[in-house]
Amino acid sequence: MKMKTKLKTALVQCPAWGRHCPPPALGLLAAALRQRGHEVAVFDFNNAFHEAAPAREKALWGDCGFWEDPRRVARFASAHEARIDAAVTEILDSEARVVGFSIFNSSIETSLRFARKIKERDPGRIVVFGGPQVALNWKGRAALGYADVDAVVSGEGEVTLPEMVEGIERRGRLQPTPGAWTRISGRMVGIKPRPEIADLDQVPFPDYSGFDFARYEFPDKMYTFLTRGCINRCVFCGESLFVERFRHRTGPRVHAEIRHEVSRHPEIGLFEFSDCLINGRLQELMALADLLIEQGPKIRWQAQAIVRPFMTRGVFDKLAASGCREMLFGIESGSQRVIDRMRKGFRVADAENVVRDAAQAGIDVVANFMVGFPGETDADFAATLAFVEKNARWIRYVNPDQTTTGMAPGTYLWEHWDEFGIVEPDGLNWRTRDGRNTIDIRRGRYERFRKRCKALGVQENPRK
Repeated sequence: MKMKTKLKTALVQCPAWGRHCPPPALGLLAAALRQRGHEVAVFDFNNAFHEAAPAREKALWGDCGFWEDPRRVARFASAHEARIDAAVTEILDSEARVVGFSIFNSSIETSLRFARKIKERDPGRIVVFGGPQVALNWKGRAALGYADVDAVVSGEGEVTLPEMVEGIERRGRLQPTPGAWTRISGRMVGIKPRPEIADLDQVPFPDYSGFDFARYEFPDKMYTFLTRGCINRCVFCGESLFVERFRHRTGPRVHAEIRHEVSRHPEIGLFEFSDCLINGRLQELMALADLLIEQGPKIRWQAQAIVRPFMTRGVFDKLAASGCREMLFGIESGSQRVIDRMRKGFRVADAENVVRDAAQAGIDVVANFMVGFPGETDADFAATLAFVEKNARWIRYVNPDQTTTGMAPGTYLWEHWDEFGIVEPDGLNWRTRDGRNTIDIRRGRYERFRKRCKALGVQENPRK
């Protein structure tokens, strides 16, 4: 009996996304597909387009607002139509029947243009969108109306995408798949959501075969993760819209991945954890640190964390000994009243201790700040400036929020705007009923914050 040929899948990252190193989503999905015997082709057109861009355009990769504006992206696409056509030819020439796009706010507009050209040239190719931007709790329902998209994976794709591909292999056409909406007889059909992966240790190690690390901004860097989701529910954050439950891998599993990747890619010496917070499960973080100290490999790593009282000097000393060189904390404000309104769940004194202890352990501290939160007064803003002044010696970089508390649809702040005295939700241009918080007031505070940090010698994060 003749064996059916397994379908080839193309995984695509369109502009714009980060250029530090290969996209982790493509590495994880490639590994999940290859583990089940599927052939995969990977295309990072985000990086390729940046390489080919004239000097005057390269700065666009740091401007998320540009890539989220359909009119501006349309002009960009028109100017680079020949390059887009050539990229689409690469995808079609790979003979992949399924073409999966990794979708973020900044890549959806370009991805839609790629999808349209693929379907125009070969309607038989199956176009799949997945990623944060198309999570159904976020903006995924809009994606169900995209005429050139055949399926939308909402949530984690490591199980859903291989099952979808195998359904096509069995029946010769797209089949309803748990965790996805699929176009069946001209309409989008969703059968049932897929539970989030309970045991993250079962997720295969990323497979970066086909990527040339030398072409990236940091050729010695790779992404990894210890946790998914967040233990907090800050009112302005949309993390829970993408990942409902907080889960973690074990320290030994992450250590095994690091050793595996370094053996395959000896040039890698820096790992960045993509976690919303790396210290949501301190026991596993410390287990990982112990293994790195005792068994190696000798690497550098960086991560994002939340302020927690148990993050003591002893903890930071061990993390630094294991290779931690940088840690980012969402401080956001120096006013306890504003922190409580945000539901950050820590005390200002805790933040001061954490920042100091991490820095004294030899870890570079990066601090996020958000000015103009609804209800923030001049006194609250002054408290934020005072926090930076008091702790300037411990802060390596600051990340002031350029959106000045932009409101994201689906977040608690967006859904309960009246509770915060806001006239109506309006993205960046919201205002409060009392007239004391407008976009002009927020922009003024933002510039004052940046000016004060500069005067104190605290730099803005060059890698934000």
